[in-house]
Amino acid sequence: MPSVLLFSGLPLDVRDVDLAELLTADPIRLAAASIAVTALYNSAGTFLGTFLVEVGSDGDAERVRRQFSGQVIDGSHTLAVHHILPATAPLPTAPRAVIPAFAQPVRGRIAPAPAPVPVPVPAPKAKRPTAKEIKDDQRAPGLKLLSRLGKTGRAGEKERQKMLLDKQRKAVAKGHPGELLLSRLNKPAKGSPAAKNAAATMQSKKAGAKGADKLSRAKKVANKPGAMDVDRAPKHKSKAKEAPKAKPKTQEDLDEEMKAYERQRRFA
Repeated sequence: MPSVLLFSGLPLDVRDVDLAELLTADPIRLAAASIAVTALYNSAGTFLGTFLVEVGSDGDAERVRRQFSGQVIDGSHTLAVHHILPATAPLPTAPRAVIPAFAQPVRGRIAPAPAPVPVPVPAPKAKRPTAKEIKDDQRAPGLKLLSRLGKTGRAGEKERQKMLLDKQRKAVAKGHPGELLLSRLNKPAKGSPAAKNAAATMQSKKAGAKGADKLSRAKKVANKPGAMDVDRAPKHKSKAKEAPKAKPKTQEDLDEEMKAYERQRRFA
């Protein structure tokens, strides 16, 4: 006998085809003919992130619930899976509470106020699809959902989409399109301790690389022929003329030259 499940908490970009491919992939591997997925919308036609999924038996429904209920998608959406009992199933009964009728006094009766006239609300305008949405609709079914379970990379949007497309093509070629959806489970949310630790590690690596570059540039500047060197005596251009006797340098002069050398080495 078929059994019905309620999937809630999914991202709004997930489609019924994506969820059907997830259930036919490992580790569930249900028969495609035994699955029926229905998306739920509100009165304005907006998707609620909720699906009704019909599977072949109660055993398959329980396996699906245990596998996916409580899983995290994209680090911010928690997936919840519930059984939906048939209309003929008995429900738990409880004794009905007896509430005495309220006796309204004759003198205190007040005529009810007339109901307000409902104001007609204009229907929401249909949102025109953007170029990105049109491009997403042209992709293989299940690409967006199958590629976002548990992913922890921080590549740019274009690089990430290209990588997802390559993975989707490989998965479809192998006959396991649901593997990419499983990779989105347990993705760390932005701002979590795991994400902060990864960001701090990346910043420390960048800082070390910048320090090594500065040191290399300082060494190149110091090795140039025109670089300042207080330990070397100035060369005389002409030996015929006797150079005037150099004035002995004081400690203040040496300190000033060292400061100038350090500034040149630091900001070169």
